[in-house]
Amino acid sequence: TPELHVALAQMSHRNGQVVQARQHYQKALAMDPQHLDALLGAARMEDREGRLDVAQTLYQRAAKAHPKNATAQNDLALCYARRGDLPTAAKILDQAIRIEPRKALYRNNAAKVLVEMNQMKPAMDHLAAVHTPAVANYNMAVMLNDRGLGNEAVPFLWQAISLDPTIEPAHEMLAQLTAPIMQQGERSIIAQQQPNMPPPMVNANDSILPTPEAVATMPSEPWIAPASATQPSSSAPVLLPPVNN
Repeated sequence: TPELHVALAQMSHRNGQVVQARQHYQKALAMDPQHLDALLGAARMEDREGRLDVAQTLYQRAAKAHPKNATAQNDLALCYARRGDLPTAAKILDQAIRIEPRKALYRNNAAKVLVEMNQMKPAMDHLAAVHTPAVANYNMAVMLNDRGLGNEAVPFLWQAISLDPTIEPAHEMLAQLTAPIMQQGERSIIAQQQPNMPPPMVNANDSILPTPEAVATMPSEPWIAPASATQPSSSAPVLLPPVNN
């Protein structure tokens, strides 16, 4: 049956036997060309193997054969997103959300794509639709920080903490993002408080750089570790921020 071949394909892929897994998916689809698990399973495998052209074709077949299946629409959208076609990804994610409007996974993915497109207000609307206000603000901060917009993320972190002080990752990220600013401020204050002193006499033959032994003793780890992202439990390819309701 197609189901048996899908199960054998998944087991083969877990064991690193990609060619054998591909053969089982092909046999399943020969029996039922519209078999959803076979189409998505094969597409995700090819996706992970870096064959995005093949994966996109399989995702498209799944979405076309099952237009009311939100998972098929979501996976196809994320394939477009990974290939850089963000507008198409956003449109297809809208279809998935219309099918299952309360599914946080699809809202998160839509928000991620919209942030990449600099559409912050629609992105925040998606997050607010399925998360508490505190979590929505934290997730927005994570997405902005992932884009290298740490300064823009700070107000969202403050808002998240003010709404729910127990969100520890928000405290950690805020400390990480504001630490350089605080350190710069401390250096400025110390410089202002120091009396005017003549510069020290330096022998041209003496090095003012730290010795290799001194460098070796300097701590290499950051003082504040970044918040760790939790991985989604589903095997589907996703673009998720670390915190979900």
